[in-house]
Amino acid sequence: MVHSPIRLFLIGIIIERIVFYVNADLSFGRLDQILLPLYRNDIAQGKLTLEQAIEITASFCLKTCETIPLYSERVDKFFSGNGVAQAFTLGGTDAEGNDVTNALSGLILNAYAQVLTREPAVHVRIHPGTTDWFFHKSVELLQQGTSRPSFFGDTAVVRALEEAYRAIRTTPVNSIQSSISVFMMVPA
Repeated sequence: MVHSPIRLFLIGIIIERIVFYVNADLSFGRLDQILLPLYRNDIAQGKLTLEQAIEITASFCLKTCETIPLYSERVDKFFSGNGVAQAFTLGGTDAEGNDVTNALSGLILNAYAQVLTREPAVHVRIHPGTTDWFFHKSVELLQQGTSRPSFFGDTAVVRALEEAYRAIRTTPVNSIQSSISVFMMVPA
């Protein structure tokens, strides 16, 4: 029996999916940042090719379509469709404002472009320092006729989240969940 080496990138994708199933109110997050060290490691060690990484990522996108929530008629009236709000975010900045777009950001866009599924939602964070290739690749994906990706102005969104975080720290909050959610979105 021939065993192939364990691919950390594949394990990372599987863990992302398990975390979503366990806590369905969390999105997949910044997939290109979360999986980048695993991707780089597997590529460097020859355990993963670019084609395999695209196939694994496209399969991940397809797998997200297996979840179909049950909504009441009242909820469906206002939020019709089968959306589950599964999403991943690509690009953007780090805590110092530096662009963090990387090869995996583009690979994930390429993988999604192969399957064009209703889930997950694709979010791209755009800012003045966004690389041209990432911006153009994102626009090309949108031009394929999907509603993906959604574009978010990183500068304004980060500023709003930082202000919300400061307000939460100085104001009593009725729900610990809301303060945790805002805290998790503010860059480290």
